[in-house]
Amino acid sequence: MFAGASNFQIRNSIFATGNVTYHGTPQTTNHGQVISISNVLQCPSPSQYFVGREDILRKLSKIFWAPNVTLWGTNIDVLKDFVRQNLKYSPIFLDASSGQALAKSVADLNNKGPLANALLVLQNADTPVEEYLHTLPYAPVLVMNTESSLTSSTSPAFHLPHDADQQVVFKLSHSIERALNPGQHVVTLVASGGTGKTQTVLKFVSENFSRFSNVWFFDASSNNTLTANFKELGKAAGVGEDVKNVRDFLARIDQNWLCIFDNADDEKVFLKDYIPNCNHGNVFITSRLSETAQMASPNCQVDLKDLTKGSAVKLLLNQAHKQGSYESQNLAFKIVNALGCHALAVSTAGAYIGATPTCTLENYLTHFNKKKKKILNYKMRSLDNYQRTVYSAFLLSFEKLSYPTQLLLQICGYLNPTAIPLEILIRAAAFADNDTSASDVDPPIKAINFMKEFLSLFEDEDSWEDSIVEMCQLSLVSYNAVKKCLDFHAVIHTCVQETVEHQDYISQTAALLLARATPLEEKNEEYQFRRQLLIHASHVWQANNLPAVRTKVCLAKVFEDSGFLVQAEKLGEEVLLLCKTVIGDHHPDTLTSMANLAITYCRIGKLEAAEKLGEEVLLLHKKVNGEHHPHTLTSMANLAHTYGALRKLEAAKKLGEEVLLLQKQVLGEHHPHTLTSMGNLALTYWEHGKLEAAEMLGEEVLLLRKQVIGDHHPNTLTSMGNLASTYREHGKLEAAEKLEEEVLSLRKQVSGDHHPDTLTSMGNLALTYSRLGKLKAAEKLEEEVLTLRKQKCGKLEAAEKLEEEVLLLRKQVIGDHHPDTLASMANLAYTYQAHGKLELAEKLGEEVLMLRKQMIGDHHPNTLTSMSNLASTYRECGKLKAARKLEKEVLSLRKQVSGDHHPDTLTSMGNLALTYSHLGNLEAAEKLEEEVLSLRKHVSGDHHPHTLTAMGNLAATYQKCGKLEAAEKLEEEVLLLHKQVIGNHHPDTLTSMANLASMYQAHGKLVIAEKLGKEVLLLRKQVIGDHHPNTLTSMSNLASIFREYGKLEAAEKLEQEVLSLRKQVTGDHHPDTLTSMGNLALTYSCLGKLEAAEKLEEEVLSLCKQISGDYHPHTLTAMGNLAATYQKCGKLEAAEKLEEEVLLLRMQVIGDHHPDTLTSMANLAVTYSCLGKLEATEKLEEEVLLLRKQVIGDHHPDTLTSMANLAVTYCLLGKLEAAEKLEKEVLLLS
Repeated sequence: MFAGASNFQIRNSIFATGNVTYHGTPQTTNHGQVISISNVLQCPSPSQYFVGREDILRKLSKIFWAPNVTLWGTNIDVLKDFVRQNLKYSPIFLDASSGQALAKSVADLNNKGPLANALLVLQNADTPVEEYLHTLPYAPVLVMNTESSLTSSTSPAFHLPHDADQQVVFKLSHSIERALNPGQHVVTLVASGGTGKTQTVLKFVSENFSRFSNVWFFDASSNNTLTANFKELGKAAGVGEDVKNVRDFLARIDQNWLCIFDNADDEKVFLKDYIPNCNHGNVFITSRLSETAQMASPNCQVDLKDLTKGSAVKLLLNQAHKQGSYESQNLAFKIVNALGCHALAVSTAGAYIGATPTCTLENYLTHFNKKKKKILNYKMRSLDNYQRTVYSAFLLSFEKLSYPTQLLLQICGYLNPTAIPLEILIRAAAFADNDTSASDVDPPIKAINFMKEFLSLFEDEDSWEDSIVEMCQLSLVSYNAVKKCLDFHAVIHTCVQETVEHQDYISQTAALLLARATPLEEKNEEYQFRRQLLIHASHVWQANNLPAVRTKVCLAKVFEDSGFLVQAEKLGEEVLLLCKTVIGDHHPDTLTSMANLAITYCRIGKLEAAEKLGEEVLLLHKKVNGEHHPHTLTSMANLAHTYGALRKLEAAKKLGEEVLLLQKQVLGEHHPHTLTSMGNLALTYWEHGKLEAAEMLGEEVLLLRKQVIGDHHPNTLTSMGNLASTYREHGKLEAAEKLEEEVLSLRKQVSGDHHPDTLTSMGNLALTYSRLGKLKAAEKLEEEVLTLRKQKCGKLEAAEKLEEEVLLLRKQVIGDHHPDTLASMANLAYTYQAHGKLELAEKLGEEVLMLRKQMIGDHHPNTLTSMSNLASTYRECGKLKAARKLEKEVLSLRKQVSGDHHPDTLTSMGNLALTYSHLGNLEAAEKLEEEVLSLRKHVSGDHHPHTLTAMGNLAATYQKCGKLEAAEKLEEEVLLLHKQVIGNHHPDTLTSMANLASMYQAHGKLVIAEKLGKEVLLLRKQVIGDHHPNTLTSMSNLASIFREYGKLEAAEKLEQEVLSLRKQVTGDHHPDTLTSMGNLALTYSCLGKLEAAEKLEEEVLSLCKQISGDYHPHTLTAMGNLAATYQKCGKLEAAEKLEEEVLLLRMQVIGDHHPDTLTSMANLAVTYSCLGKLEATEKLEEEVLLLRKQVIGDHHPDTLTSMANLAVTYCLLGKLEAAEKLEKEVLLLS
């Protein structure tokens, strides 16, 4: 789009008016005058580079459609007579029964010449009138039909009753004639200079010239130019040169003429004095003045936005004379994006690139940043002969502003162009403190004086709004009245900066104003306002011209609140260095700076630095202010929090208890700081595994906060959220859910749907959903997100949807890279994994890890958590080597960052041990888990939940190693401790019971296993509901016990129920559903229902390949199961082929020595035996036995099974002595 023009002098192309009939008075008109008025004030052609604006052109086309109506009745002949006899027009009847028939009628009509007082009457139309208008010559249209269903929805429709009397006919004819004469159209296009207003009008006229009897183009930039144009037209028309005479002359021409008033940008020009006062004709007005829109006819104000990106790219490449290759389009896209798709700026950029040998699509933006003013002032030399540059087009408006408004605009030029709150200026004007501090070495006196002078221009309360109105009237800015924010176009914002002579003063003034406007209090409304300032703080910070220490402090606070911790850290370090250098270590400002920086270090994960600085601050506060001073107590509280983050839980607990005691004495039990310390101590208790103490203190904090600061205060809601988390960890899931629903509802009321704290509450509620599985009494949440809750089974889906919405909102509110956004992404990845969507989980987990490395570094605890989570996903995906590699790296980094004994380090050790176990490296897994258990007992105590988890993991590994008695003994101890510590009904207690039942089953203690399995199932149904995934697991486990016990019908019934529920809860393709299908197939096989087993296992294998891929352990297990069924069915060749494939794949994926690989070898040996391949059987069984002795030991049940199988093979081969020897060895080892 070539930008709109003033003072057009385009000579290469004009529109000539043809077939114009002038209906004037005989004494003032002749044929020569008709030619004359058609040849004056001719409309220029649009730019040859015009692109886009299809939506605007369509809207204009609809505005200037010929007036049309529909008339319907039961008798077509009656309708024709009515039209001929009662309407003032000369009707021309056209056949519209088909497109072909109408085209022929129109062609005949065009050959007859001009249509004088014509009415086009469409007969036999089978579609509404909108389908025909674009094909017809310009004249009023009446569509006749005998069906009301074909009336138009966008034009008037009239009914002629078959028995209409004369009065009805008169009223109807009057109504139709009034509808066919809608009056004068006045269309306004209002936008800033260079957006393409004029070019859009010219393009429309060039494509629709035949619609108008005459087109006249007026230069409306001043009264002088308008008067000159009117004289020219009056002279040609022979009506005199007075404006009034010409205006009256146009009013008398009762035709469809068009007057274009271009560039009506002067407030002193009153267009009302020039526009003909009549009920016919058409008027176009292009203007920068927003008030011009008031002149538009109803629905005739056209909002001209910037070009679409596609159109802007096309314009740029056309002007630059570049080919539209994929690479060129990508480069052009970056340029037009930077220019905000501003028509004139894009066109100028293209022309500049085309005319400047050293400037290319690749380096244009570099050129622009170095030579902004030169390029903004670049004048194109195209045949279109546009007179203004980007900068001069802007300057035309800028120079019309008052001096205070110009200053305001210039200061805004050094803030971010988007969403500049008016409140910045109001707060800055009301600021009564000092702009500098004692630590400023070279205070910016000139900038401060300039700022005060600027603010003095706006002492009147309404003066800010007056300036905003002034800028908006000239289309220089847009104003959001709801948010009370200003928005600049990127190009205008750049032009504003180029008007500034002393850029340092204005830049520093903008920074000082922003600092004045930044509140440092912790009130919720102040926090929310600081969040609005983030983009402006970032803009000012990047300019690297912060004039005062206080400015740095304020910007650091803004960055800290929004999670931009790297920037906050850098500013905090600069402030602390200045304070120490200028005012010394003991000055209150220095101590405050140290405390703030320590908090930032803690948040960014530099915990040792935070600890060191926090201890230094505390020591200095004690020296300077005394041990009981509030600032000293605050430092103690902050240090206790840092100890907690470092997992120095004893130190955190000790200091937290000391702080709380002192604050109660000094500040009182109800002081906000006291309550904060109570909340922090409750969290420390929670981390320490002292859930009852944490719960008790959390309840006390919540009660006191409700009394002191009310139910709706953000700190009260934080206490509610913390208490809900404690309930969740304590296994009180329904209490947690209820409290989190209340928190979320209140957060939305208090802080709004998009506030970070609201999003955190949503995430917490999603986590509780995930833990609950299916809720007993699901309540519908109140607003937008609350609708995601479901009142049926399958809370994993609700949790997933809730996590997805949290992630979307966080990206909108705080951006893709904000720590809270990354936390939401991590939570969603966890939910995907729980839902069996492993590819999505893996992809999202890898993205989170990459972003966290970029944003907070490789060693930050959150980065390490992401690495650990991704390793877990790899493990679930069957990518065991990738998981092992990542977990080793995590463990190494955890030891470096947090130390060997930190709880997170121990968690990483446990995760690595689990991967070793999956890889079949049971010896390494056992050794590492024993070390974890020993350290857990040392660090957290024997009864801590983490210690009990470590015991359970070790018991599971003992079981895999065949150490059944040790496993059973340890799991019994775990269950006993769980009952003592967290109660009989806690989910973790029930998990221990389920694990113990599995161990009894493995040990052949089926009676006690069945009894315990039934008890677990009953309790899980009571505690977490019938449809929770863990309940379904218990049902599946009990069915497995039934199968081993020979209760095959009971096993079949239970497994069919599990499979049905799995499909409802987690979906047909979830790994757990496929496992249930496999279990049911196994039971079918045991029942002798081999055909059903085979069919089901083939389905499982097909789904495993689709979902997990050919190499996933689940797929290989499904292949092995199907091969076993083939063997039972007597399909020995098929079984052999499949088992050989399984064995080969397992060797490739998990190695020769993995227990699962050895199982495949043993199964293949059995199939060889059934096929009579006894030598192959012998060779393979000897290899299996040798490997099992090496991997899992001589006494493992699987080793003994291999020995027994080999003994049978020896016997079949006639090697009776070897068989006998082996059988005795089996008896001895058993």
